[in-house]
Amino acid sequence: EGSSPVHEKLLIKNLQRTNFNHKIVIAVLLAILAVVYVNTSVGINHISVVQSNAIEIQQLVIENWEKANLTLPKVNLSLPQLQWDNTTILRFLDVASFTGMASFWEKGDQEQEPLPEEFLEFQKTLTKKYPIVLIPGFVTSKLEMWTGKECAQKYFRSSIWGGLSMIQFILNDIKCWAEHMTLDLDTGLDKEGITLRVEDSAHAIDYLFPGYWVWGRMIQYLAALGYNSNDLKVATFDWRLAPQLLENRDHYFSELKMTIEKLVKWEGKKVVSIAHSKGSNVWIYFIKWVEFRDPLWVDKHIHAFINIGGAFLGSMKGVSTLLSGEMKDSADLELSRAYVVDKLLHPKQRLEMVRSWTSLASLLPKGGDAVWGGEGEEAPDSGDSSLITITHPPRNLTASQSMDFLFETIRDSDLDHSPVADNIEKWYSFGIDVKQLNETKDNSKYWTNPLQFPLPYAPEMKTFCLYGVNKATERGYYYKDQDAAAAAGQSVHRLEGLKHSIDTREEHHGIKLGEGDGTVPIVSLGYMCVDGWKWDRLNPSKSPVFTREYRHNPTSIVVDVRGGKDTADHVDIMGNTEMLHDIMKIVSGSDSVEEDRIISNIVEISAKIRKNIQKATD
Repeated sequence: EGSSPVHEKLLIKNLQRTNFNHKIVIAVLLAILAVVYVNTSVGINHISVVQSNAIEIQQLVIENWEKANLTLPKVNLSLPQLQWDNTTILRFLDVASFTGMASFWEKGDQEQEPLPEEFLEFQKTLTKKYPIVLIPGFVTSKLEMWTGKECAQKYFRSSIWGGLSMIQFILNDIKCWAEHMTLDLDTGLDKEGITLRVEDSAHAIDYLFPGYWVWGRMIQYLAALGYNSNDLKVATFDWRLAPQLLENRDHYFSELKMTIEKLVKWEGKKVVSIAHSKGSNVWIYFIKWVEFRDPLWVDKHIHAFINIGGAFLGSMKGVSTLLSGEMKDSADLELSRAYVVDKLLHPKQRLEMVRSWTSLASLLPKGGDAVWGGEGEEAPDSGDSSLITITHPPRNLTASQSMDFLFETIRDSDLDHSPVADNIEKWYSFGIDVKQLNETKDNSKYWTNPLQFPLPYAPEMKTFCLYGVNKATERGYYYKDQDAAAAAGQSVHRLEGLKHSIDTREEHHGIKLGEGDGTVPIVSLGYMCVDGWKWDRLNPSKSPVFTREYRHNPTSIVVDVRGGKDTADHVDIMGNTEMLHDIMKIVSGSDSVEEDRIISNIVEISAKIRKNIQKATD
């Protein structure tokens, strides 16, 4: 992530010089091409491959294939494209499965790196104490198909989100794959004839793709501390669903409650919950859901909540994804999107898919202009208070205006004529009306917004907010009205069937950048922890809240494509050595991390937000 053509050249040169087994080199190269192809298709790209480097990677595949004495697949290997098309990559994967490489793809995600020597020494000072529940984030749990259309029958009980089977499905038939990933736009639940369910083991969250760990390293550290499946549980969920639907369809919160109760009974100690990203949003909804049924339950069962990179007040990616099916990663890849993605999966189908995932609404900005900056004012975290700038015709929109624009666009869209916007407004709240706290306690839409409900009574529950800083993060967007831009004589790639798209001619390919962890802005990461939950009305039992920030200091991509032990990227922080050590201390009962460690300007930002909220609610 964040690589440049120069870094990619170095990576290619290192692969050319390597003495690795040729089959391993081939697997790595095919993974790069396949994952770039797949992730570009769904808008979550993490690797930038420009045309010249892609061609060199393709040539390296051929050279290593020949050196490994493998028979080349019967495909055209001289395609003058940005990258090989899906048929070419798929044929290599098919051939690889019959040449002894299948074991790398299927088992490679289980091959753990040895634990660092420093941790082996560190763990000698610790003893596990509290049972643990892990709650993953958005898109980081595998989904498997139980029933599907005829085009997907061979993927029965296979992961169609996550794993090699997802890559194969997309390369075979991306439209069929998208149809199965799309929920019913009216209900937000399964479409008729299609049933996807989340895998419910540690295997569902450790590696999203072979070699791409998410929770894998943390689970490895916890296992070294003595944890196993008896006292370490995983609470996966279908990350596409709104929280109310998680309970209605899957009984998710009821099951999570029973899991925690069993751990407390079996282990004789309260539980530590560890949540990442959107998982933290799910957790705060859960504790309000369970408090509504038993006001003292949280105090009796929860020792600590460890929040890793939680987007409590939203992430700008939610706005752009629901507005046009785009985000920073897809905007950076406009050339490849123009030639590859839009030809394979029409923008309207892609947008229908993501809009059916009503869980995305939990990532929309909360708090309005008081949190993100009002019209004509400086934003608390930056000088620019406009979340969206329309370049054609020119106008600036604050957070509240951007939300109005989003809902208006969804309702006016000819995509579906469905109640997507109405459902979002029914299931979620985005305001700051703290005066009505007593009225929100029995309305579940307010449980999605920590500015509008108090934490449960749990004076002994400790909350730890762990997140990365010092990485450029989406803070807003430049959008264009495609018709107006065309009328003005601009030559731009159009997203067919859509009215608005990110104006990639503007700086940073149409992205406004600010402080954060690369995905979640600093306001959303830190405000509730540093100030919001220090208010008596939002934390009436005064349960302690600690904030610990980690500076993003990645190593060269040539050394470690994931950033190394000091990365603080939103996902890669899950392998940050310092943070992992802090978590081991917490679950072992050490109080040495029960203090703030702040390196950003979140304290100053929070003071401005508090002043704005007080002014808006007086």
